[in-house]
Amino acid sequence: MEELRYYIDQLYRQYIRKNDFEYMEIDGGNIIPFDEFEQLKTDTSAWWINEQAREPATIGIDSGVYVGKVKPPRRKPKTTKSYYDNGDFNMMYRKGQDTVAHLNLSLYAEYVYLKLSQIIVYPYNCVEIEKHQKPTFEMLAEYTKMSKRKFGECIAELQQNNVVQCVGAGYKTVIYINPTYIATGTNIEKDTLRLFGLYND
Repeated sequence: MEELRYYIDQLYRQYIRKNDFEYMEIDGGNIIPFDEFEQLKTDTSAWWINEQAREPATIGIDSGVYVGKVKPPRRKPKTTKSYYDNGDFNMMYRKGQDTVAHLNLSLYAEYVYLKLSQIIVYPYNCVEIEKHQKPTFEMLAEYTKMSKRKFGECIAELQQNNVVQCVGAGYKTVIYINPTYIATGTNIEKDTLRLFGLYND
């Protein structure tokens, strides 16, 4: 499956910006409002994320996660909570994921969050590409198929929304994901919980 950028680029190949308020379809000449074009991008992102969630995850993340308007297949209901509650291994809380989807994140920041969620490890809920190896931003930019600058912008946006937190470790920056949204185990380290205001001594 192509990366999200490919599908967003396809939209920009179909429409051109006519002015500050409208886009025009290149082939048919139809005019759509700016907000409608933005909704097209949001729907495209939701579809792409849902398609990614259907694929087998590398570390056992619950793939029954859907965002946007795409209707999920029928599944047995599960109890969900929007706060960290010592959840099951690699449990991605659906309500928490829904919260992420409504933070008004950019499409690229939402994409980075989804990709990093696939490589977090227990018990710190931090990002690792290989066992005990904290990746550099260059490595993660390559992993997400982004430029280092664009990846850094996405991380800054996620951090601003308390979805991730970054801590310097030597020449590297360790990225932690808020266990409110996805938890890698039943006893996340207290240092990680403190980063997100989920634990007080």
